[in-house]
Amino acid sequence: MLINPQISFKKRYDPVELEAAQIRADLCKKLFAKYSSDYSIPALGDCASSELIDPPTGLLILSSIAKRDGFEVALVDFNAIQASRKKALSNREMEHELLGFDPCAIGITSWTYNHHIAMRILKIAKDFFPNSTTLYGGIHATFTDLNVLRTHRFVDCVVRGEAETIISPLLRMIKKSKLTKTSFKGLDGVTFKIEQRDDGPPLIVRNPDSRVKPDLNDIPLPDYGLLNREQYRTAPFFHLFGQRGCPYDCAFCANVNFFGRSAARRKRPERVIEEIKLVQSLFGNKIFLINDDTFTSYRKYAMELCQALERERFGTCFQVQSRVDKLDDELLEAMVKAQVVYIWLGCESADPSVLKVLNKGISPKQIEDACIKIKRHRMDVGGYWLVGCPGETLDSIQRTRAMITDLIDRDLMDVYEQSIFVPYPGTAVYDDPRKFNVRILTHDFRRYREDSLPVVSLESLTPEEIYSEWLKTARTTNEILYRKLKAKELRAPESLAS
Repeated sequence: MLINPQISFKKRYDPVELEAAQIRADLCKKLFAKYSSDYSIPALGDCASSELIDPPTGLLILSSIAKRDGFEVALVDFNAIQASRKKALSNREMEHELLGFDPCAIGITSWTYNHHIAMRILKIAKDFFPNSTTLYGGIHATFTDLNVLRTHRFVDCVVRGEAETIISPLLRMIKKSKLTKTSFKGLDGVTFKIEQRDDGPPLIVRNPDSRVKPDLNDIPLPDYGLLNREQYRTAPFFHLFGQRGCPYDCAFCANVNFFGRSAARRKRPERVIEEIKLVQSLFGNKIFLINDDTFTSYRKYAMELCQALERERFGTCFQVQSRVDKLDDELLEAMVKAQVVYIWLGCESADPSVLKVLNKGISPKQIEDACIKIKRHRMDVGGYWLVGCPGETLDSIQRTRAMITDLIDRDLMDVYEQSIFVPYPGTAVYDDPRKFNVRILTHDFRRYREDSLPVVSLESLTPEEIYSEWLKTARTTNEILYRKLKAKELRAPESLAS
């Protein structure tokens, strides 16, 4: 059994934060309304962000592998169930969804911010199926494996790193015998525990990291048949990827340690095309988000994939993510022909010293130049920004705020997301905060959110000051974005319209 946990949401929001979120949501609806009419894609309508569910692609890939190797698989999609009911699920409601199953193994994944929800679900499942082996995987589990096993008695095994080459051997071992030390001998990439007969603390065994990286062209397509077709048919977005791995080493990103620092592994373009056709056959037309960390890092591959998409002439459109220093006019023109309509840029900061501390390897001038290039080709631009980074000062925050507002005011950036810096497990900052002159205040992962009071204290800024400055940026940009809403004839928040 595979379980997709719910996404965690804040219980309390600052009014300015809510106002900014509504404005950005309305702008996105306006932008995507254009795509919906042009490409016959489900419109965003009035649905809240909590209802915009993403397919659990990683779990679906593992399902395909397990089925290929002779195992039966079921999916309990708590995230989709909660979205359809538009309210948080109680323990009793989650128990009800588990009725009728008798799994030998239960697998779940999570991000850092919903780790506590995954653990709550896994405890319920373990109580429900005490003889099942519980497995926890994903990027957060990989870098917190020992802590997870020490603090959660109901977790039997953590799968570290990419699980595609691990899942079937692991399931065979579980099916063959009870959880013992010898049963996982030779299986790299797992951390597990053995309960002691004297009721003492369990023995935790950490096998070496797996040295085998999955060949993306050998991985079967995600098992989309496990999804509730009607529910996902109304979802406007689907995620897919063509590459794993990153040649860069940003201090705030854990993906480089999870997927590897070596050159990216890539799917053949025809494999990406095959997946798009499968999604369209099952769920209708979608906006596809190509979730490669940096779509344009390997220019030759990006060109080949764009040319393949152009040849297919899909009646849909695509969004990608890019570094600001990896765009040129020829590549942008190829992206336009491939129906790429939206590019998200990793900007982070407008202060060169902060960008240097983050090991970003770009300059503020390159950010502006990238926006100009993209707009020259009539594509929409989104920007990812951070606040409260290592090396941040009040001056650097104000500099970033000024650049965000300037780009939006000049129509060089259509929408932006500014996140409060979080030192996620697996990042350079989390592993060595002293090197970055950062003090991590808590390891309570429920607080590791990009829209809440920071969990770090900087040399020159307190968490309260960082949060206050984050709200100031939202307040400043609200006025500019509201003018854009009026120009686009969209309803504005009452607090601004009055």
